[in-house]
Amino acid sequence: MKRPASAENNLERLTAWRAVCPEITVRSTFITGFPGETEGEFEELLGFIAEARLDRVGCFAYSPVAGAAANASARLAAGVKFARNAGSG
Repeated sequence: MKRPASAENNLERLTAWRAVCPEITVRSTFITGFPGETEGEFEELLGFIAEARLDRVGCFAYSPVAGAAANASARLAAGVKFARNAGSG
């Protein structure tokens, strides 16, 4: 998705926040089924969610956005996209 993120940095950040405020509640939202997403990348996402111990997780299947570069990429089959969405939360 070309969004700069580092799972390692985010996990370190979560650990630091929890050290300062153990009762913190952390939530995030994820997109699954992004064009070109591999099974390995999806499994990596699931691993990150488990390791991050997020309190609330939202997930939705990718849908095209006008003008997005991803529109030119090969799209995942709808069945795969929605199965990943269902399996991520």
